[in-house]
Formats: sequence, structure tokens, C-alpha cells
Amino acid sequence: MPTDITEQIALQSSHSYNVRPGTPDFEGAVAAAIENAIRVLIETKYLYQKVSVDLNHAREITQPLLAKALLPGAGKTITAGELSTVGQRSDETLKTMAQEVDVRPWALQTRHTGDKPELSQFHRAASIGSPALGTETKDMPIYFYLPAVSITCGTCKRTTTFSGHASSSTFSIHSLYPLKGPSGTEQIFTPIFRCESCRKSIHTIALHRIGSRIHLCGCAPRREPLPSRQVPESLAPILSDAEQAVAEGDVFAGFYHLRTLAEHYMREQFCIPTTDQIRGEELIDKHYERFSNEMRAVLPSMTEAFSKLSENLHARKGSASDFKKLRDLVCDHIEMCAIMTRRSANDA
Repeated sequence: MPTDITEQIALQSSHSYNVRPGTPDFEGAVAAAIENAIRVLIETKYLYQKVSVDLNHAREITQPLLAKALLPGAGKTITAGELSTVGQRSDETLKTMAQEVDVRPWALQTRHTGDKPELSQFHRAASIGSPALGTETKDMPIYFYLPAVSITCGTCKRTTTFSGHASSSTFSIHSLYPLKGPSGTEQIFTPIFRCESCRKSIHTIALHRIGSRIHLCGCAPRREPLPSRQVPESLAPILSDAEQAVAEGDVFAGFYHLRTLAEHYMREQFCIPTTDQIRGEELIDKHYERFSNEMRAVLPSMTEAFSKLSENLHARKGSASDFKKLRDLVCDHIEMCAIMTRRSANDA
């Protein structure tokens, strides 16, 4: 677990009076798991994708604490039957605690306490507080810190560290959330991240939580995927659109953009304007006329790629793995053509 659990445990202790066995260690480990899930979601997923919070580590560190609390006091002999009972009771308690994660509200916190040192103490004071006495455990918040995430900065033009800003945890007394539902508690979080390098680039994320599932449902500005393959500069935006569409679950749009990329590439080889009408088959035949039979034999097939893309696009069939295979076929063809063109120029 990459997150500092000790820090998360201290966060729980500063807000909760719950003193049952395993607390606040369990909540601290859960908070670390929530933080890690958000990091994975923002760094590796795209719009409309989801991740589940992994509670395995929370169970691992809590199990011995529960068993210890259920064992007889020092000096007392424990039988095998009693030991088995302790194990069963600790398992049942741990199962209940894990189920509570789905229904307990989560409270977003940030390590950032503002840009002005003189105001930091006010941010810290504002975040201190505990549930009212008598609050049931299922209604006690689990406090968690926002992670720092590594994403591409539009200003720095590279991958940098973005930290959660203090304004992410703005409190609203009229909030519609949390909502209790059959699948668990539902909440909306809108964390704000700022680049630690330039301190100018800002990303605002919309996260939808139901139970232990977190759904990435918004990102401003749009976070584009890193290029998976190298293509000519003029084609890079089209490949980015194709990758983005597939990442967001619209694989058919990915096929469309990828076929557009192949068409634009072949048009560029002959300076054919995009406004000029030409059938795909005719364009491919014209493209292959540049190469000898020997060269055609070793080139990855643009004919196959274009045909498969058209078939999948019109029939609305195919998967993300099919897209990746066709993307590699098109990009391999473009790279091989570039190599052959350079060799021909050198031989001349």
C-alpha cells in the first residue's frame, strides 16, 4: 500500500471517539485504500470508468487486533475450542466492519492547508470535529486524505505531481449527499488538483461514490491519454481522439477515428485534399502503387486494417482489444513506410 497508513490512522483519531477494538487502525487502513483507489482512478483510468476500494490490507492489519481483544487476560489458559471461537468471532466482527465501509459516509480531507501560512491554522481548526455523541458507527464518517497524482501538466508539457488543494473539501450545509441506498451510501466529491511544479495548471475532478465503488464522471480540463504509438505530428490529434474514445468506453468511435487516421495518412502521401471525394479502396490501391512487390510483401497490411475498421464501424462490433490490434497494424504500416522511404532516398 503506497499510502502512509500511520498518517491516516492519526486523521481518524483526531475526529472520532469510537474506541471499539480495531479502531482507528481499521479506518486508517480503509482511508489509505480509498486514497489509493482515487489515485489509480485518476492516473490510469478515463471518463466513466470505475474502481473498487481494496480492503484486503485493512483486513490483514485488523484481524490480529480483534483476536487479541477477544483473548482471555494474561495468565489464563485458553483451550483449542475457545481459540476457535475467538477466530470465528473476530472473522464475524471483521466482516461487519468491512460491510460498514459501504454505508458509512466518507469525508474528504487534504494535506494542503492553504497557500498563506498565516491562514493554515484556520484550515486546520476548521477540519477538526467529531460526530455527535450517540452517533451509530454506521453513520460515523471515514476521513481520508486526497492523494497526490501524477498526470500531464498542460503548462509544463510533461507529467508532474498534482496535489489536492485545500478548496477541495469545501463544506456545504445544504448538500444533498450522502444518500443511503440499497447498494451503499452515495456521494459526490469534486477534488481540485494543482501542479506542484508550475503551480498554475489546475484540474478539477468529479467522483461519484456508491458503496465501495468510485466512478470517474468528470475531468476539467479534459485529460488526454499519453500517446501509445508514435505517428506523424499531423496525425497525433486523431490518434489521441481514437485512444480517448476507447478509454471512455466508446470503442466504435475509436474505430471511426482510427480509420480517419489511416485515410488522412494516405491522402497526405499524395497531397489529396480532404474535400476531394475518393473511395477507400481506390485510395489504398493508389497508396500501394508507390512500392515494389517485394516491399508490399513485407508491409503490414493497410488493406486488412482499413477493411476491418470499416466492417467493425458499420456493423458496430468489435472490442477494445480489437481496436489495439488494428491500431498497431496501422501504426506499424506507417512506421515501416517511413523506414522504406528513407532507405529509398539514401540509395538514390
